[in-house]
Amino acid sequence: HLLIIDPLQPFGDLKIPDYDNELLDLAHDLASRLLPAFERTPHGLPYPRVNLMTGMVDGSR
Repeated sequence: HLLIIDPLQPFGDLKIPDYDNELLDLAHDLASRLLPAFERTPHGLPYPRVNLMTGMVDGSR
């Protein structure tokens, strides 16, 4: 996202026609789905697996 919107374009023209922050929206969605791996742990370390469809963590392994 940052490489696409950077006005200096340090890596060349990476602009996508009609780009409307879709990558930023996807990153936010993924972070929201991974959050249970951090929040539902008693020790502060994230669980190694989280179901991205349901948000359920698997801490049994």
